[in-house]
Amino acid sequence: MEKVFSFVIKLIEVLKPKFYNKITWLIVVFGLSLMTTPLWITILNAILGKTLDLSITNDSDALWGFLLCCLGLAYHLLNTSLHEVALSVTSKATLEKKELHDKSIFIQLNDIIDEDTLGYIIYYLRSDHSLYRERDERIRNFVIKATSSSNSFLCKDINDKTKLLCESLTKFGHFVDEHFDMYPYNQSSDNYRICLAPQLNFDRAGSWSDSAAYGQLSDEMEVVIKEVENTYQGWRKSVKEKLYV
Repeated sequence: MEKVFSFVIKLIEVLKPKFYNKITWLIVVFGLSLMTTPLWITILNAILGKTLDLSITNDSDALWGFLLCCLGLAYHLLNTSLHEVALSVTSKATLEKKELHDKSIFIQLNDIIDEDTLGYIIYYLRSDHSLYRERDERIRNFVIKATSSSNSFLCKDINDKTKLLCESLTKFGHFVDEHFDMYPYNQSSDNYRICLAPQLNFDRAGSWSDSAAYGQLSDEMEVVIKEVENTYQGWRKSVKEKLYV
């Protein structure tokens, strides 16, 4: 059905406005000429009447003229409305394909990190200044997946919000690489816990004299976390408004 309407649009656009508008114009003008009974029609009827006993209008000039005007207007409206309907159908089909494409990408990204998971990550970062390696890897996988060219959102607003989110998550990843370390140090699990500068935290491997340096890092972490939080909320809001998921 979509291919049929695409063909109709192309056909009408080939004819429009140069061809079918001229046809409409000719039909209406000829109809008006019949209604006003111009001199050439009168002469032609007189000649045909004498030679062939024939009249091209059968003495119904006004009626034929009116019918031709109606026909011309109907022809014009048919072409115009058909073009609009075809455009509407193809536009709707294209929009549905775009939404389906973007929903598929969102589902893939949401399977990596959903809203609740990110909320837990942020909660433990703020309360315990710690993060498990498995969740850190999920954040990095989210960025890799979202920045892949094959996973670009077709909706510009969602795509722009995704870029902002990935930028903030990348900054967070760099902060973790620079300032987080395994603690306790003797963990054997693959999903080990990493903590903010444990060597500066007096509750872990640091001392009271390191409190000022640790406090500064804690403030920097809050700035990074807040940016992640804000950009995720903006991204998620855009997805809900555009894709209704």
